[in-house]
Amino acid sequence: MLANAIELRHAPWLWIHDLSSADPMHILPILTVVTMLLMTRADAAGRHGGPTQRMMMNIMSPLMFGVFTWAAASGLALYWTVGNVIGATQQFAMNKTHLGKRIARDAGKAGEEEK
Repeated sequence: MLANAIELRHAPWLWIHDLSSADPMHILPILTVVTMLLMTRADAAGRHGGPTQRMMMNIMSPLMFGVFTWAAASGLALYWTVGNVIGATQQFAMNKTHLGKRIARDAGKAGEEEK
């Protein structure tokens, strides 16, 4: 849909001259991967599960989205990256609250029980 969105055609953003085309320098797809890795680190509740499941969520998922956004419209990568930054900020703030600390503690106990 973003490739056909008339609103993005020839819409510039910093180094990108057309948000409906792929990022010519591939900076946004790399930022998408980095911010998704940041999101997985921030998610205290997502630390449960077996090692294979954690690897899939923590490594493979960001890499897959990097591949998806490599040749896609740069508007998609920009949208996803900004959403990841906002989500990581919210998650880090939540982790500092009493409830967030309790969730992280409970997730750690659940992980120890699986071993």
